[in-house]
Amino acid sequence: MSGSAPTRYPWGDRPLGREDILTAGQVADLPGLREGTIEDYARRELLPSFKLGKHRRFIRAQVEARIADLLEDAA
Repeated sequence: MSGSAPTRYPWGDRPLGREDILTAGQVADLPGLREGTIEDYARRELLPSFKLGKHRRFIRAQVEARIADLLEDAA
């Protein structure tokens, strides 16, 4: 077999764990932004998120990749 096996999940090669699902407050701590800014970015689809009932959640790997893209675009 040549090459690496394709990833099984869009966010990586393992199922999501509790540490992979973040709240807006936890996401805000990553780049040092306010929680309201993170919520606004999610509503405007600048950050990937999903809703669980009334609560918005974020997948860490997707958010980290998007923040890196935003920082790169700003440079």
